[in-house]
Amino acid sequence: MKKKLLLIFLLCICLFISGCKKEEENKRPMVGGWELITNNIPQMTTPEIENIFMQAIVKYDDLELEMVGLLAEQVVQGKNYMFLTKAAKRDNPTPSFKVVIVYNDLEGNSTVTKVTDFDILKYVDNSIPNTSEELMGGWTVSMPSEPTFIEPDVQEKFEQAISKVQGKEYYPISTIAKQVVSGTNYLVLCYGREDNGKTGIYLLTLYEDLEGNRDIKTESYVDLLEFNQ
Repeated sequence: MKKKLLLIFLLCICLFISGCKKEEENKRPMVGGWELITNNIPQMTTPEIENIFMQAIVKYDDLELEMVGLLAEQVVQGKNYMFLTKAAKRDNPTPSFKVVIVYNDLEGNSTVTKVTDFDILKYVDNSIPNTSEELMGGWTVSMPSEPTFIEPDVQEKFEQAISKVQGKEYYPISTIAKQVVSGTNYLVLCYGREDNGKTGIYLLTLYEDLEGNRDIKTESYVDLLEFNQ
């Protein structure tokens, strides 16, 4: 009898957790019609860099910050790291995106020195401008580690779409948003490189129509210097 009651109790807990997950999925945050992806895996990082990030944000009380990817780093008296993060105010859990600069001094102490809004809508409809050199104002663009981690289904769609792009190579860092239209748009953060050797960080809009055809709809260059002013 006790075993039967225990099984019923465990079943109730499983059903409760499942219901909570479904409710959470139905409440995924939106930014200008874009649905934020909530299961990103941090890209281009090592355990050391993850520790530097975590040590810094523990002291930053204003926001809850979650790393999306390392965008760049800068050697100073110590080192600066530029991260793209998801951010939520502690009294308002709806997330947005922020670029966070973390300073790691020569003694290994880490501090958040700058937090800047990263408005994804700024990059959705822009055509791609001229790219900067790999070294931008002292910031060295981070090359993605291999293999990059991106959702397998999006990776397949992305590879088909970029095969049609001429004169550039794109390496996906993370899918940061999606949008249901007549088909689906995916906003993909990428490291990009042109045939002439110029490199940078980009946001690409990957569009998949209802027939399963995939194309890069927009290519927008992300000027990292805007976040270091």
